[in-house]
Parts: sequence; C-alpha cells; structure tokens
Amino acid sequence: KDIAKLCCALVWWCEGNKNASFVRFTSSDPTLITNYLSVLRKGFVIDESKLRVLIHLHTYHNEAKQKKFWSSITQIPLIQFHKSYQKTNTGVRKQDNYQGCIAVTYYDAKIAKELEAIYNAFTQRGIR
Repeated sequence: KDIAKLCCALVWWCEGNKNASFVRFTSSDPTLITNYLSVLRKGFVIDESKLRVLIHLHTYHNEAKQKKFWSSITQIPLIQFHKSYQKTNTGVRKQDNYQGCIAVTYYDAKIAKELEAIYNAFTQRGIR
C-alpha cells in the first residue's frame, strides 16, 4: 500500500494538477491512465462515485465511441463522464489511433494533500 501511494504521488506530480482540494490527472496515454488509477485505487481507500472524467476531443472524433473506450480503460461508468470538450482541428493533421486526452478527477482534499506530502517527503529525502 505504501509503494502504491509513493508511485501514485510520483506519477501524479508529473502529469497531475497541484490543487489542494482535489486530485486531477491528465494524459492521452491509456497505459499511463490505467497505471495511475491502479496505484490510486491500491494506495488509497477511494469512493468510486467521486471519480469524474473529462475527455478532450477533436472534431473528427466520435464522442460516444471515445467515451466507451475511456470508460473501458478507466473502469469508470459513463454516468460519471462530463460533456466532452471539443478542441478545434486545424485540418493540417489527423492523428490515427489518437483516442483523445482525458482528465480524471477525484474529489477528495485529504488525498490531494497526502499526495503532495508524500511527493515533498520523497524529494526532500530522495532514495537512500
């Protein structure tokens, strides 16, 4: 459990928000999202109903298909997804197999503060 908390804090520090009232992690990498949620769930007792997902999509994406994809990856029900954010596409390029970028938010100030404390303790002491 302690290793999971440390891993969660490190991954969150690299790709997450730094807000004391909630935890948000943003990425377009399904593997990174899966691993982040795995260590969050293993390291902390969480209330799954406090998880929310916001997908950033381009106009060429099928929103329903992308929501289904990310729900499968995150194991978060579609009812907990916000309306997707549509990014404008210049039309210069279209990335094949790009599933969009998602922000997974967990609304719990206690966990947000604990992640920051773990990260700060780690960076002050380092690995010895």
